Amino acid sequence: MGANLSRASKQENVSTTLSSGITDVAVTMDVTDATQLNYPSYLVIDRVDASGTLKSTSLWEYVKVTNIVGNTLTITRAQGGSTGQAHSSGAVVEAVMTAALQEEYYAAFNPEHTATGGHVMSAATIANLTNGLMAVTSMASIYILHISNSLNVSGASVSGLGLNPTWFISSIGTSGKNAGKPMAMPRGGAWKFVNVTLSGNSSSPSVYFDINKNFASIFATGTRPKVAGGTFVSTASIATQTFNQGDVFNVDLDFAGNDVAATVTLAGR
Repeated sequence: MGANLSRASKQENVSTTLSSGITDVAVTMDVTDATQLNYPSYLVIDRVDASGTLKSTSLWEYVKVTNIVGNTLTITRAQGGSTGQAHSSGAVVEAVMTAALQEEYYAAFNPEHTATGGHVMSAATIANLTNGLMAVTSMASIYILHISNSLNVSGASVSGLGLNPTWFISSIGTSGKNAGKPMAMPRGGAWKFVNVTLSGNSSSPSVYFDINKNFASIFATGTRPKVAGGTFVSTASIATQTFNQGDVFNVDLDFAGNDVAATVTLAGR
């Protein structure tokens, strides 16, 4: 959801006139032409007369426009310390830059930026965050974080950050150990499930994959992922789920059939 900050007019020096008079408490007003106005926005009524001569400041009234339908404006009266008062038909209405508008932007942007323009984010929970470059501080939890390049974390601790190491094996045309190169874990955690996806339908009766923690299988006997006449297998039958920082994982291809590529993913928490 946006901050709903006030907007400037669509062009510079926009003005119109009241097509009918308003009382001091009216919450709508009709103007002769609202096509160049935006909302939310600020307007001033009776700052000048029809010839452009400046009026007494006691006659000026600032209003905030919260909706526009045709040439009818919904307004909040007596903004910026001005006084709500009656205005006659033909009164000049101008789009202006006000102190209240500047305060809106200050209140929205100042807490989110450092003195040098850096962005500071402080929030309890972000459900989904996709970004190429962001510095995040004082964050309680991020539910899903997609990182396009790298994650640089400095702080006391990071918890609940999911790990999903993935091995791409360009060819499973021959059986062999260490088909997926060793990968050290940056922190501890636990595995939830394993996915194996082949690039084509396997014609072999069975293609087995083994994932090792510190070069010992994480699966109980007979529960290794097996692709039999298909392209995908997923299993949550992991005997050794937990791991520590620095533990090394790799993929073994214990039996292979035809020459297809494979992607093996461990899903952690």
